[in-house]
Amino acid sequence: MILKLIQKRLRTNYIMFYEHDQKNATGRFISMEVEADIFKVFVMQELFINTTLPGLSGMPFGRNNKEGELYQSSMVGLTDKLQNPQIEFDHQKYKTAILNFKKGSKNNERSIYKDYFIRVSAQPLIIRFYHPQRANFGM
Repeated sequence: MILKLIQKRLRTNYIMFYEHDQKNATGRFISMEVEADIFKVFVMQELFINTTLPGLSGMPFGRNNKEGELYQSSMVGLTDKLQNPQIEFDHQKYKTAILNFKKGSKNNERSIYKDYFIRVSAQPLIIRFYHPQRANFGM
């Protein structure tokens, strides 16, 4: 029962984030998928705020290939903020994750994102979760 509630909340939050990002976009971009994955990890951490989740940043994001290793490494670096709140948003890891998503992400094992465009945003929406005190969410 609790697991179903957690899954429902994760899905709802994921959709809300994705819909907000989609509303402000003009096309389908890989960057939105990368940001939604990061957001999903942030939500998981919030659900278990008083619980240590060992290995959370070791979640299996990447496939078993070169691009998957690069994607995994980037996503772990981007989600390590959960363990260390002082970590700044790393644009290079964000870019690496986007560039390796199509061939490296477990979410794209069936190539469902093959028609999505690769675009690296200078000011991604997810950056606001790294610095909420400075964010103007405009929601």
